[in-house]
Amino acid sequence: LNLKSTVFFSVVSVMYPRFRLGSSLVAPQLTGTTRAASHRFASALTRVFRASPTVSSPYRGVHGVAVPSAGGWRTALSRGSGVSAKRGRCASQGAAATMGTTDAQAGVAGGSASGAGGDCPDDVPVACFPLTSGVFATILSGPLRQVVRLIEEKGFEVRIVGGAVRDILMGKVPKDIDLATNALPEETRALLMKQKVRVVATGLQHGTIIANLAGETFEVTTLRTDSDHDGRHATVEFTNSWREDALRRDLTINAMSANLRGELFDYFDGRMHLEQRRILFLGHAPSRIQEDYLRILRYFRFYGRLNAGKTPHDEATLAAIRDNVAGLKGISRERVWMEMRQILGGERASLHPTVRTMGTCHVLEHIDLPALPLVEPRLSHLDHVAKHTDNAVTRLVALLPSPGEVSRVLDRWCCSRSEQDLGAFVASHRAPEVPLALVDAQTILVHAPSQVVEKLRERLVQTLLYRADPDTATLVAEWVVPKFPLTGEVFEKAGLRPGRHFSTALTAVMRDWIDSDFSLTCDDMAPKAIAIAARSAEAAAHAQEEPRRKQKGKQGR
Repeated sequence: LNLKSTVFFSVVSVMYPRFRLGSSLVAPQLTGTTRAASHRFASALTRVFRASPTVSSPYRGVHGVAVPSAGGWRTALSRGSGVSAKRGRCASQGAAATMGTTDAQAGVAGGSASGAGGDCPDDVPVACFPLTSGVFATILSGPLRQVVRLIEEKGFEVRIVGGAVRDILMGKVPKDIDLATNALPEETRALLMKQKVRVVATGLQHGTIIANLAGETFEVTTLRTDSDHDGRHATVEFTNSWREDALRRDLTINAMSANLRGELFDYFDGRMHLEQRRILFLGHAPSRIQEDYLRILRYFRFYGRLNAGKTPHDEATLAAIRDNVAGLKGISRERVWMEMRQILGGERASLHPTVRTMGTCHVLEHIDLPALPLVEPRLSHLDHVAKHTDNAVTRLVALLPSPGEVSRVLDRWCCSRSEQDLGAFVASHRAPEVPLALVDAQTILVHAPSQVVEKLRERLVQTLLYRADPDTATLVAEWVVPKFPLTGEVFEKAGLRPGRHFSTALTAVMRDWIDSDFSLTCDDMAPKAIAIAARSAEAAAHAQEEPRRKQKGKQGR
């Protein structure tokens, strides 16, 4: 019975991709072992279908190997007969998305421009990555393969999702790799823990667990849909549909997924939009924004990062932003700063036009920044500062007219204490009339307690970069703060008792040490320091004795 079930469900899963072996609705009677066997057998059948030039299958028309080129990814798509009209259209869309043909462009001009896309079956990839070279090969680490294998061998499916796929297509190594699976979170957690994988179930109610293996961390989330949005939160429901899960994403370029076999799944033309550097909300833009108003800032972040003025904004998208911009008032300021930090720290070429467009859409005044009429005169200065530093706080200072305004915005955005201190320092030292030559910076550092030297160094470097003095900034960044050679032991050896006069003498001779470019030694400074300390001690003793003499004189009279 198990053998027959294995063969039957394997064939069904290959011929009809919407039936997934991980679903209890399809094969509820199969044991874990049988489901794993079915999964392996289905994979083998899939390889046969793809290799055969005569067998009809859902994979006909979309198999091939993508190769990198200067113009992007190109896929050699082999087509054949025996494909249904619906699946044939899906294959055509996949081909157009990877080749950039006029068919796909026509689709974008129509309904798919807002992310409507095609209705490809969930399990039909549109292209394949090369598995032995490029960025995709570098991310296939042992821990990643092991985590995926532990889940897939139980009959479930696992894919890389979200920004990691986008970065791979752009030739960048992703910072984080997020995974999605059709296994329930409790199932994922149990099967990983059984194999001694460290699991942190911090987001279990939202379907997310964190797997830590060999020092690498991966978020694994169950396929889900969101409902009952209030602009910040949503009710989560689990699903078996990869397409429905992709519909949760904000932008088409973030809605792609790929498995570890290198197969790319793209339901909404995200790959084509990425090649064209088009930033489009997935589906109906106003609805997508109203699900989470922070997506307005995410739109501008990705536009600045990926587009940099290469293509104009989609006017319908900007209209949707203007109509819903008031929703940003309800977003926590911490989340606003998380996005603004990345916008301000992004590509310099796109910073000026991005901030200006945010102003024309009235975004600035809804996130506690001055409105465009006040900000626009400072945009050229922002561009000048951005040439020298990519620090988001320093660039923010360039947008704001006064130290008080800088402190207000950074406090309102709940920035860290170090970020607030940096902004206050740069704002109060940015004026050209404030002296900040190399010796001034060195003086500040040698007087600072050792535990705050590096924080002060960062503030000095950022201020110098703000003032367009990168040479001095480099010298300050590389300068090793010398240790003041004179200590209190010199005074004790001279027979002086400890007291405030030690500090008075040290402060006096430190100026000489700085003026000598820190070349004076202890022996050079000791005589002068001892003389100053002795005079100071004598003056202090005289000052203490004078009241006593006066008191004795009164008693004598």
